[in-house]
Amino acid sequence: SGAEGELEELASRLGAPIHHTANGKCAASGSHPLNVGLTWSEATSDLSGMGPFLSPLFEQADGLLAVGCRFTQLAT
Repeated sequence: SGAEGELEELASRLGAPIHHTANGKCAASGSHPLNVGLTWSEATSDLSGMGPFLSPLFEQADGLLAVGCRFTQLAT
């Protein structure tokens, strides 16, 4: 969408890590220091029992700001 710079600036101002979905991997530069990649490291065949594969950052978060995200079962 061409908003990569704005997303990176927002993350930098907030000091917030940037996760992306499988379809949104270009939302922020891979070299940006706050880009931490996908929300999950592995997937199960039916997407159940995904808890152990989610980023540990979610357990530490007080909130989540989703920008341009489709909330599908895989993304969430």
